[in-house]
Amino acid sequence: MMLNRTKAFLFSLTLAVLVPAMLSASTAAGVVNPLRGRVEGFSSVGNRAAEFLTIPVGARGIAMGNAFIAQADDISAIYWNPAGLGFIEGPQAFFSHLDMPLDFSLDYAAAAMPLLDGQLIIGGFFGIMNIGEEEITTVERPDGTGAFYDGYSVQFGGSIAYNFMDRFSAGLSIKAVREAIFELNSNAVAFDMGTNYHTELFERPVRVSFVITNLGTNLQFSGDKLFLQVKPEELYSDRLQENAPNRMFPRDNRDANLRTSPFSMPTSFMAGVAMDMYSAEYTRWTVAGQFAENNYMPSSFAFGTELTHVLHEKFTGALRWGWNVERDEVGLSGDEKMRGMSFGGGLEAKLYRDTRISIDYAYRDMGRLTQNHVFTLMWKMY
Repeated sequence: MMLNRTKAFLFSLTLAVLVPAMLSASTAAGVVNPLRGRVEGFSSVGNRAAEFLTIPVGARGIAMGNAFIAQADDISAIYWNPAGLGFIEGPQAFFSHLDMPLDFSLDYAAAAMPLLDGQLIIGGFFGIMNIGEEEITTVERPDGTGAFYDGYSVQFGGSIAYNFMDRFSAGLSIKAVREAIFELNSNAVAFDMGTNYHTELFERPVRVSFVITNLGTNLQFSGDKLFLQVKPEELYSDRLQENAPNRMFPRDNRDANLRTSPFSMPTSFMAGVAMDMYSAEYTRWTVAGQFAENNYMPSSFAFGTELTHVLHEKFTGALRWGWNVERDEVGLSGDEKMRGMSFGGGLEAKLYRDTRISIDYAYRDMGRLTQNHVFTLMWKMY
């Protein structure tokens, strides 16, 4: 039995490494290489499409500074690391709302349930970022033309996780991505792939995870706003009859479409670890760290911590803190240097038998872009 488990683990680990490698080596048009990194000397900040996919979801992970791919063990893992869905013991669902600057907002909902005695977990998700209505301005009318435009970015899809053994799980998410603004739109398909291996180190529970996010096709805008009519060339009619004087004749305008450039997805390869520094019947203290190699910005790293305590037989509370260090901005000063710092907490209540509900909050400092306030409502059954 032990030999079979070892073989299953080695086979699963090989798949977890080779599948992303084969995808990244693919020469198919529109598929990006997540290990390619960035062009040397070029940051690539703002040079990718669908960067709303990089905005974190769920107050718990955000409060821990995004150092969450190894710690994710509830329904929010469907965003952070689909392999983390392997930890859920019953149906779960959650809704998260994120307030952003300039009247932007991000809403995300997901649900999942275990099958085959918890060995297989399936789920689905939907997220939308709404852009507040903006007035159109021109050089001649910088104060506004009286006309307005809006836009949105959407992702939706499904996830699957499988527990290959009691210490190893892997997960895959497939999502459709759509961005639209001012009657233009673009569509793509992307994948998230993750693993989670949990064991013990110095008699403490440890989890190690590897994740590739947003590996997919390029996005290219199209739509009626790119349609135009081209004036015809002025053609001379001297060949209409021999020795006739040159003269012009009218022709209809020609229909044409502008073609936009394709942009690749914001792909990341991440490695994370989480360790329970203290674990008792009513209290658990976890620390986590994470490193990310991105194709849309310089490499980043994060660290965070979570303290949970059973307050009552029906209530469990949590406090969280973290810092996500991103090096895409320079020259920060004063309060701007707090960029990436986050904190928050949550309360879980047992409602009826095996049904629980939790409310979580997170604050994230965004430096020059002020701050984010994140609220998450989660429903669980055990």
